[in-house]
Amino acid sequence: MKLLEAKQRTWTINNNHYNAEVIDLKDLVTIDDNTPQDDKDAMMALLEKTIPEKGMLHPIIITMADFSIWRKHQHKISKDAKYVVWYGNNRYRYAKKHEYTHIHCLLNVDQIRDQLCEQMNIRTRVNNITENIWLEEGKKLLQFC
Repeated sequence: MKLLEAKQRTWTINNNHYNAEVIDLKDLVTIDDNTPQDDKDAMMALLEKTIPEKGMLHPIIITMADFSIWRKHQHKISKDAKYVVWYGNNRYRYAKKHEYTHIHCLLNVDQIRDQLCEQMNIRTRVNNITENIWLEEGKKLLQFC
């Protein structure tokens, strides 16, 4: 087993504790239709630099493949997939590219998704993060390549 480990694996939100789980990449699928390729390239540049130096800071956030938000995307989800990557598509792609077999994930956190993403500095439609600092760092890296 080759695990892409998260540095932070436990969160406490509203007095509840959430722990990252080790998930086999074979059980995951990504549906990332809305992200422009330039942004994906910038994020991959950032991950290629930071993960070897610092490791993966946070686990990816996943949901069950049959979660209601994926109904319109069911045709894109293989029958073998148990989970869909909700946040962390770029880290998932990094893990696949570098032949990891497993990755740390947070599962079934839809009720606290926005608070969790805010703690990870990941922008959502409703949290208080105003810019994607990770994307901006990746774009800077690409400018200097």
